[in-house]
Amino acid sequence: MAVNLAGSSLFGFASAFNTLTAAQAACRLKAELKRFLAPRILSVDEVGYLPIDKTGADLLFQVISQRYEQGSILLTTN
Repeated sequence: MAVNLAGSSLFGFASAFNTLTAAQAACRLKAELKRFLAPRILSVDEVGYLPIDKTGADLLFQVISQRYEQGSILLTTN
């Protein structure tokens, strides 16, 4: 599994985007996004487990677009 590789990070989808939503509300989104941009492999688990609203979709797009050609992304769904 990719999460066992050095330089990777695993985030549950709901908790990750709750964290990003809170960071956006507190005007610290840029700093919080760095956690998602730093690892070589970003693994986001349980995508689709809970419904995603427009804000969550926008934040997911930001993470993916900023990681584009910078690092790998592994998305898992149920």
